[in-house]
Amino acid sequence: MKLSDIVQLKRFWLVLGLFAVILFGTVAVYSKNAHSDIFPEDFLFGSASAAYQIEGNSKADGKGPSIWDDLVENNLSLVADHRSPDTGPDSYKFYKDDVRVLKEMRMQLYRFSIGWSRIMPNGDLSSLNEAGLQYYDNLINELLANNIIPMVTMYHWDHPREIQKLGGPLNPLFVDFFREYARVLFTRYGDRVKYWITINEPSIFCTYAYTSENWGAGINVTGGEYYCAHHLLIAHATVYRMYQKEFYSRQGGKVGLSLHSRGYLPKDPNNPSDREAAKIGYLTDLGWTAHPVFSLEGGYSSVLVKFVGEKSKKEGRAWSRLPHMNPDTVKLLRGSADFLGLNYYTSRLTEMDPNPFNGVAFVLNDTRIIQTEAPHWRQAKSEWLFSAPEGFRELLRWIKKEYNNPDVIITENGWSDNGELDDVDRIDYLRKHLTEILGAINEDGCNVKGHTTWSILDNFEWMQGFTEKFGIVSWDEDSPTKERRPKRSASFLRQVITTRQIPPTQ
Repeated sequence: MKLSDIVQLKRFWLVLGLFAVILFGTVAVYSKNAHSDIFPEDFLFGSASAAYQIEGNSKADGKGPSIWDDLVENNLSLVADHRSPDTGPDSYKFYKDDVRVLKEMRMQLYRFSIGWSRIMPNGDLSSLNEAGLQYYDNLINELLANNIIPMVTMYHWDHPREIQKLGGPLNPLFVDFFREYARVLFTRYGDRVKYWITINEPSIFCTYAYTSENWGAGINVTGGEYYCAHHLLIAHATVYRMYQKEFYSRQGGKVGLSLHSRGYLPKDPNNPSDREAAKIGYLTDLGWTAHPVFSLEGGYSSVLVKFVGEKSKKEGRAWSRLPHMNPDTVKLLRGSADFLGLNYYTSRLTEMDPNPFNGVAFVLNDTRIIQTEAPHWRQAKSEWLFSAPEGFRELLRWIKKEYNNPDVIITENGWSDNGELDDVDRIDYLRKHLTEILGAINEDGCNVKGHTTWSILDNFEWMQGFTEKFGIVSWDEDSPTKERRPKRSASFLRQVITTRQIPPTQ
């Protein structure tokens, strides 16, 4: 064959190859766009709750006191409506009704937490309580009998009083107590539970539980939020490594943790300073607890280390309020999750603070940014909650870029109101946020694997009591059996789950 013939043949195959690339690329894009309004087949829909907020029965069947039992029972005047969770929906008795309404909504997943002091009244193995262990056996079995996947949160802010006497998460010993508590859960329930969340929102819990005398542990100590979160992260990673070594081969489950973040949007998108402020918002909010686990380099973000260190020095301290993370701890935490549980509710506009060293020693004063709300964002009953779905999409994109696109399950996302059954504002909120998830999956390529609405029931909203309603299901306060009453949003979610599409507005 002549050289000229070889050249012509190569050109022919090159043109044919380019044509094939264009053809199949066009088909792929068409196929993707044709289904851009449909949730993937493996996307899981569910709802969520927490033990202290819905179970009630704070002294039933051998349950011991948690830090919240102590705070609320001794300080009912601090609760907005002066009520305790024992006056709530009573899911300890009526858990079958909760499962029934989940099934009616076609929910595929139920995220609930285990009350540590219900199964270990004193916090350790010496006080195992079979009645408490059996309650969660019954709940898990009821869910599975109705084809609902149980997702168990080990720690939703309610550790036992006896552990708090040692300092709670301020004490490194917390890691050892938590490991043995987790071992009991894996041993007892791991044959049926395949989704585990070790810690819920360490940043939120620690920020308020150890910087205020009126919330959580009720202890106000300088640097408490950072020491608390540091030990909770180590506790999480320790349990993750234990599961991989001792349980995964025979149970095959997934272990993650649920982290909170707002979305951050530059107040002026054309202003580089405001865009930098948004980046800082992510690195000091989600990044505080996500960076050590999900970043490639591990450890706290350099921004957080720099800001807290410099402010601590300005305050005249001998060392930073942010604990140092040694190489062994960095290695322990890095990669210690099978998925990122994301709790998202709202967003803020950002700009740089012209006076970054003002304010008391507190995590929110360490960020060096100012956060505000856009005037067009609708406000919920909760003073901090505004509907800003565009910030949700930006957060999901940021996670994809910053943390190499991990699997994400939205473990909380919801709206508060006065409890109306015709909850049109909640439907509007959910519709817009589910739409942003669809866009993040189908257009941005984010690995979002599920969405759990907070909350299944109107529940005890911590120090707001029952004055703020997050439930998609209400309950009859005057009835001895607390009859469940699904709201209009429950019907909306059922339609989404059944069709795997977001219905058009009426």
